[in-house]
Amino acid sequence: MERNSVRVNILGSEYALKSEADPQYVIELASFVDQKMQKLQKGSSIHAPLKIAVLTAVNISDELFRLKRKYEKLVKEIESASEEITENLDNFLNQYSDLVK
Repeated sequence: MERNSVRVNILGSEYALKSEADPQYVIELASFVDQKMQKLQKGSSIHAPLKIAVLTAVNISDELFRLKRKYEKLVKEIESASEEITENLDNFLNQYSDLVK
């Protein structure tokens, strides 16, 4: 797959990002990061770009980890419900089979 170079602006600095992903997707990612960094900068007394970048990375990582845990919990709940439904269906079919005989 071809690697595209996309120019983006994050917190006032321009970057050329190379990716195999759709350029619009890369622009959306960069925009997301830029918005998070600008929000953090506006809401604090920190103005050093490196510190803002590190704190933003920690905040985004926190969001990711929380979503992964939520996803894993939902998968377990779905698997459990699926097993229960399968058991109930098996029981029903066995009872129906016995009645038909």
